[in-house]
Amino acid sequence: MTPEGVLVLAVCSRETRNLAELTPDQARAQILRDRIELTSRQLQRDLRRRAQIDMRS
Repeated sequence: MTPEGVLVLAVCSRETRNLAELTPDQARAQILRDRIELTSRQLQRDLRRRAQIDMRS
């Protein structure tokens, strides 16, 4: 429960990987993908918060 409502989290799958096996290039690419994904989620969240619904009859 949160002040805004109910939060539900579901895990569809899990991966177990040995991070020591990553090459530096793979690690950079993974960090970049993670940052892009985080930025995308933040932008979507901000857009939802700013959205206005205009209903006309």
